[in-house]
Amino acid sequence: MELYNQTALQYILSDLDCLIGERQRLGMRSLQDLSDFHFCFNVILSFLMMNQLLLSWEQSQAYLHVFDEVLQNRIMMRLQIKLPNHHLSLPYTIDEAYDAAKWVLQGTSGAIGLPLSASLPTLTPNTIMAKPTPDQGYIKTEGLFLSEFTKTIVDTLNANRAHPSMSGYRPSTPQNNKCLFDGCDAFIRDCTGVEEYVKQGKC
Repeated sequence: MELYNQTALQYILSDLDCLIGERQRLGMRSLQDLSDFHFCFNVILSFLMMNQLLLSWEQSQAYLHVFDEVLQNRIMMRLQIKLPNHHLSLPYTIDEAYDAAKWVLQGTSGAIGLPLSASLPTLTPNTIMAKPTPDQGYIKTEGLFLSEFTKTIVDTLNANRAHPSMSGYRPSTPQNNKCLFDGCDAFIRDCTGVEEYVKQGKC
């Protein structure tokens, strides 16, 4: 009769640990993975809480423990953004952690069979300066970077020449009508002294 009515312990702490360990082994890669885990976690958690086998502050710790370090950091960042007044020493609720995890995992369902970190490439100096072999079949990253950088500089110079007032460039103009070369009454482009110096090779 006791077995039929399940009056004995239906779940114990090790069941929760097994659920977390299994999910860690499989990885958390999509919203479906999160939904399956969340449902099973709440079933076991409800029983443990009802029988006072798990403290309230241990709930969120156990829940977040299923995620790898990369996901945990993103979930915590999301929680801090959504709940800026939450004291750091107090644990988050399961619902708060679940909502943050859903936000982080949305759009990652296409990376089936890959960990989340594998679907998000990270650029490093070694990656940028890598020298691919001819049989790899992709464009050298440093060549593309330099090409784009050169194009940006050329476009900026052309824009400055076309619209000097918009670019913030202000050509220097004389403050008076005197020649900047020898102080005569002519502008420097019409100064005979300049022409003489140029002919003599002095300037």
